[in-house]
Amino acid sequence: MGHCQRIKILFKLIPIKSLQYSLIQNHILKCDACQNDLADIDEARSATIPKDELKEVKNLWPQVLKDLKHTKQRKKVILHPAWRWALGSAAALALTMSIIFIMTSSNEKGHLNDIAVKLTIDYINLNEEPAQAIIFQTQDNSKTFVWVEKLSKGDTP
Repeated sequence: MGHCQRIKILFKLIPIKSLQYSLIQNHILKCDACQNDLADIDEARSATIPKDELKEVKNLWPQVLKDLKHTKQRKKVILHPAWRWALGSAAALALTMSIIFIMTSSNEKGHLNDIAVKLTIDYINLNEEPAQAIIFQTQDNSKTFVWVEKLSKGDTP
């Protein structure tokens, strides 16, 4: 049954109503589980009221027409659906471009300016003994490595 529900949901995503209805109808005609769920004539009769039990209703149509005219006056379409899609797509594109711009600009600000960085080493101790520092810088000047090694006996820092 869950499979049929998923199929019906997928059919509802189809924008062309006539195609959607024909696909649903073909599915119901071929699927035994969906056919078992359909109401038979006896169940349908129990849901309706027989004609002889209905009370007489006078002048029903003038009230219905009045209500229809009233609802037509209230209903205004602000934007045509095609314009809604266009505006929604433009908003999504603008949001995506803004996020990309913010992400790339924040990454560029994160890098340090090589000219402004100054490395000063006054003295280095390794295991509480004087040590020697060797500074390596990559070819693109974006990374600097400091290698510290213990001095041999008799070496001066």
